[in-house]
Amino acid sequence: MKLLLVVISVTMYTAVSWAEPPKNSAWDASVFQVKRFLKKNLKDPDSYKGIEWSKVVRSDKPGCEFSVRHKYRAKNSFGGYAISNQIFCMDMDGNVTKAFNYRR
Repeated sequence: MKLLLVVISVTMYTAVSWAEPPKNSAWDASVFQVKRFLKKNLKDPDSYKGIEWSKVVRSDKPGCEFSVRHKYRAKNSFGGYAISNQIFCMDMDGNVTKAFNYRR
């Protein structure tokens, strides 16, 4: 009975997802949560090419606890390549909550 209780406890513990706050990759400065969001939402995800990433910064706005600017190239609805420069807001778990165009 004790063994069964231990197995169930370990299984439940490992099934819980401990999401990590968003951070830049040490390799290419990318943020995997934003890349995952773009792959799901671009018209042609295979055309995506990252150009530039800013550092992930902490924010005090609700629903936008972290933000990062990302410049990338991808195909648009007409099949031509367009360059986008956007700010991505993320919650504490790294889920992208909104994205908007970056304006200087």
